[in-house]
Formats: sequence, structure tokens, C-alpha cells
Amino acid sequence: MQGIDFGPDHKVRLPQRFNVAVPFIDRHVADGRGAKAAIRTVHGECSREGSSPETGC
Repeated sequence: MQGIDFGPDHKVRLPQRFNVAVPFIDRHVADGRGAKAAIRTVHGECSREGSSPETGC
């Protein structure tokens, strides 16, 4: 993934400014999994590609 690097000490190194939405959300939408639930609460689910006022997403 672009922006993520592993150092010689095997620790993950991220750039100073890193948008976590790209590896954790956007790539799933691009791979066709956007309709699947990304967040589940007692009030409902939020998909990766949509939001809902009812669930606060």
C-alpha cells in the first residue's frame, strides 16, 4: 500500500500526514466490497460506500 513502509526493525512507518481511509475503507470500495458493513452498532450498520443519518454514519 502506498504510504506504508516497514523499517528494518519491522515497525510500520507512516508518512507524517496519512489518510487512514484509503487502506481501511477506500480500497474495499474499489475492490467491490463497498456495500458490506464497515461499522456495526446497536442502532444499525454503516457501509463503506454510504452513510445513514439513522445510524450516525
